Amino acid sequence: MGLFSFLTADNHTKPPLGFEATQQLEAIARASDALLLRSTSIYLRQEAHTVEALIFDPDHGIYLLDYCDWRYEELKGATVEHPNPDDKRARDVNLDTLHEFIRGKFNEILHTDPCDIKNFLLLEHLSAEEFDQLDMSFHKFLPKDRLIFAQESAEESLAKLHAAIPKRDHTLNIPNVLGALFFHLQISSDNLHTERALLSLEQRHFIESELPPLSTLCGPYGSGKSSLILLKAILILLQKKARSILIVAATQVACDLLKKQMLEIVEYAIIDIELTSIRILTPEQLIAQHYQKLYKKESFSFAKITPKMLSHHYDAADIIFCDDSHLLDNSFVSYLYHLQRKHTLCLVRRDISGNPTDYPLTSSFRTPQAMIDLCINSDDTPIEGVKRARGNPYMLMILELQKLLQQYTPT
Repeated sequence: MGLFSFLTADNHTKPPLGFEATQQLEAIARASDALLLRSTSIYLRQEAHTVEALIFDPDHGIYLLDYCDWRYEELKGATVEHPNPDDKRARDVNLDTLHEFIRGKFNEILHTDPCDIKNFLLLEHLSAEEFDQLDMSFHKFLPKDRLIFAQESAEESLAKLHAAIPKRDHTLNIPNVLGALFFHLQISSDNLHTERALLSLEQRHFIESELPPLSTLCGPYGSGKSSLILLKAILILLQKKARSILIVAATQVACDLLKKQMLEIVEYAIIDIELTSIRILTPEQLIAQHYQKLYKKESFSFAKITPKMLSHHYDAADIIFCDDSHLLDNSFVSYLYHLQRKHTLCLVRRDISGNPTDYPLTSSFRTPQAMIDLCINSDDTPIEGVKRARGNPYMLMILELQKLLQQYTPT
């Protein structure tokens, strides 16, 4: 009996990694202060590769892990042969393909190989003792020092990982290395988009979750909401989970900034998507397009939502993200609810309501806490000449400057 059938027959239908095996990988990552990523994809141009599990240790490098649910009863008495390298099935099940793809991505973005990469196989139902009892052909085909066995301690597994990649002289920059591979797991951490940081657990939860028909992404200014909806929109297109996406932003300036940031993300990640599939519009532009579609004529004055618009279906997009929805009129938000009755709507706002469909972000990464506190509550208490008010602190500054200019400009 050959083992090759085990490697190929159910490769694309194998069950997800079990709870105990997942805990085992998490324990390995914790023991070395490493980062564990599971079931995520790497994109380059029009190509994508799924990573079953990856451990990134800044002091060592990258460990790629595949897993299988082999059991001793199935393998007892079996033998194994090295597959023909020309066999496409062999390439599909070999981590070397993913290894080469990662190298290519690094060279495209960083123009260098920043760290070592080693492959490991997790045998979640096979112990080291059981493996020792298998035919010797298994030991030639599967080096024991590259196998992580069931019930193996984190220390034992970590010793194998560190033996494969010795400790580096200099610690790797986590956002630079992982951000080069996973564009959707990094975010700009400053207002000029010159610094990058890995997503927080809250941000990753939003990116990695399946959006329900109605949801809310909420958090304070500087928590990354606008950047997250761009990353989510691009990722959804790459995953082919939607054909059209609409992002609504409060002003034309906000739309232009989102478009610029979207181009920066796509160019940095070196991915090919149909950019026209993501439209970024102001509320007025969306209403005007709906008006023109319904009435077969352009609206030359300010477009208003008419009763006919609310009684006829308009296929605006498969998914609509409405940025800063708390700044928009309630009638427009209700209009979005109407448009997306049979599709997906995600509102982006500042206030956290605690609804089950909320994706709360509790931390701000771009704004000093003092500035956030200044803009939390609405009252008339002056603080060093600045009135407390709800909203974007930088917009508040602009408004205050506008008042000063009006006050001191000669009439």
